[in-house]
Amino acid sequence: MNDMKNLSQDAFSEWVRDALKSLYDSPYLESHPLVDVLVPPENRTSRRSQDLRKVLINAIQAMKPGNQNPPESRDWRSYQILELRFIAGHTTSEVLQLLNISRSLMFQEQAYALQSLINRLWEQHIELSDPSSEIKEADENFQQTPDTEILRLLGEATWEVIELNTLITDLQSMLSAIAGDKDVSIDYDLDEIVIVPAADRVLLRLLLMAQIGDMALFCGGGRISLSTINNNGRMGVCIICHPVAIMREDSTQAPDFRYSSATYDRLMLAMGGALEEKSGQSRSRCLVWNSESFQQTLLLIDDHIEIEALFNRYLSGSNWQVVAAFSGEQARELLLTVKPDIIFLDVILPQEDGWELLQRFRANPETKTVPIIVCSVIYEPQLLQTLGASGYVRKPVTQIDLYEALRVVRRSPHG
Repeated sequence: MNDMKNLSQDAFSEWVRDALKSLYDSPYLESHPLVDVLVPPENRTSRRSQDLRKVLINAIQAMKPGNQNPPESRDWRSYQILELRFIAGHTTSEVLQLLNISRSLMFQEQAYALQSLINRLWEQHIELSDPSSEIKEADENFQQTPDTEILRLLGEATWEVIELNTLITDLQSMLSAIAGDKDVSIDYDLDEIVIVPAADRVLLRLLLMAQIGDMALFCGGGRISLSTINNNGRMGVCIICHPVAIMREDSTQAPDFRYSSATYDRLMLAMGGALEEKSGQSRSRCLVWNSESFQQTLLLIDDHIEIEALFNRYLSGSNWQVVAAFSGEQARELLLTVKPDIIFLDVILPQEDGWELLQRFRANPETKTVPIIVCSVIYEPQLLQTLGASGYVRKPVTQIDLYEALRVVRRSPHG
C-alpha cells in the first residue's frame, strides 16, 4: 500500500467512476487498483472483485436517506439514481422513465450523487491509510481546502441582528489575553456604534479572535488599535498593527490559527461583509459592511424550479434576495422592474439559446456592467470569454461555489 500514499483525490475519483461502470465485470475488477485502496487487508479474500463490489455497493446503500427525508427530496433522488444506475444496472433512459425526471436534471443529480459517493469513499481510504501520514495529509488538506469546515460553520449558523460594540466589549479580556501572549497591547476605540443586520454571533467572535491572533504575530513588542467605524456607508471594525521599529524574527511565520485568510473572507461574505487587508508599515485588517449593499438582488435564470429553492436555502439569512426567471422571456420582463446586482444564467434553456441571451445582456446598457455568472453543466471557456461572462459555476452547485461566485460583485464596476 506504500505506492498508494501519494494517491491524489482526482486519480481516486477517476478510479471510482471507472469501477462503477464495470461493477459486475469480475475479471476487470479482479486487478482494479481500488481493491488495495478500499478493501482492508483483513477483509480481503481470494475473490478481489467480489471484495471491491461489496465495498462499493455498501457505500451506495449507506447513502440511503432516513424516513425523515421526503420522497421528493434531493437526497432520495440522488440515492435512487445511484441504486438504479449502478446496483440495478438500468440504462439512463430507463432511470429517466422510472423517476420521471428530465434528462438535464438527471445528469445534474447524478453528478452530485457521484461526488457525494466519492467523498464518502475517499474518507474510507484516509481511515485505512497509515495513521501518521493520515494526520499529516489531513492537516495539509485542511489548510489548503477548508471548504468542508466552512460548510459546517455556515450550516450551524444562527443569523441575527448584532451590535458589534457589545460583542467586542464582551470579548475584551479574551482578545487582550491573545495579544498579550505575543507581548502586544490593545487600544480600544468603540465610540462608533455598528449594527450588523444579519450575522452569526459565534462566527463573529471567531473572526475577531483570529484577526487579533494573526495581527499579534506581526506586532511583537508593539501595539494593536481596535476601533469601530461607521462613515460614508462603511461600517465595521478595523484592527491595525503598530509594530516596534524592528519586527519580530518570527513575524513571517504562519498564524497559529485554524483558518486561512481566504476562509475569513468567505465567512464575512456569508454575513454580507468583506475582509479588507492592507500591508505596509502599519498592517491592518478590517471587517467591513457596506450599509448601501445590505439588500442585494440575484437574478437566477434557470428552467428548473428546484435550483431556485437551492439558492434560497444556500443564501438563507444573508443579505441576498433571489429573483427567479424560468425562461429568457421571463428574465427580460423582470429586468424592466428589477435591477439585479448579479445574474446567474443557465445557458441550457428550453427553446432558447442561453449564449445568445448572454450576448444580448452584454449589449443592453441596463445590464452591460452587471456581473453574469454562467451556471451550467456545460463548460465552454472560449465562449465564456468571448461573450463577456464574469465567471462560471459548474452544476451541481455547492454553497461554497455560490459564495465564491458572489465575490465578483465586489470586483465588478456594477458592484
